[in-house]
Amino acid sequence: MKKIWTSPMKRKGGQLLIGVLAALAFILVIYYANHDRPVYKEGDTSGTSYEIGKVVGILEDNVTVDESTDGLWRGDMKLQVKILTGAYKGETAEVTNYFSSLYNVRVSQGDKVSIRIDTDDDGGYQVSVYNYYRVPQIIAAIAIFILLLIVIGGKREQNQRLVLYSRWCVLYGFYCRLQ
Repeated sequence: MKKIWTSPMKRKGGQLLIGVLAALAFILVIYYANHDRPVYKEGDTSGTSYEIGKVVGILEDNVTVDESTDGLWRGDMKLQVKILTGAYKGETAEVTNYFSSLYNVRVSQGDKVSIRIDTDDDGGYQVSVYNYYRVPQIIAAIAIFILLLIVIGGKREQNQRLVLYSRWCVLYGFYCRLQ
């Protein structure tokens, strides 16, 4: 009996075709997830940007532990933060870091933090502590994950890794869309 149809994976160049189609699908998902998001450029005179800062000094520490709410920190810290990236790179700002049930970023001198800079139309700006700066730890975790995949899987598992990567990219694209 003559075979009528052959899988694209078994044809010459089939794996390349599948790889190109997966890459195109990934690009389309990322574009669709982000096409209507606002983009702040260096030339904008107002808006919000998220940058990296370094705590160079603690001016006041008015933080207390609230025993009635399971040890939640309350109060504020006055910090001196040097801006390391963005339009205000190199400048030092005085920041009040508030503590409550929603905001709970405890820092010490020398820590890197993610900061939010709100710029108004007059060119003035206000800096606030947004969160801890976690990028190096996230990159290390991803690198360890990829290294473990390579070590454990070997060369036989390349297709499974490609499928896992493409699924992760699609899920990440949908997650970005929901934000």
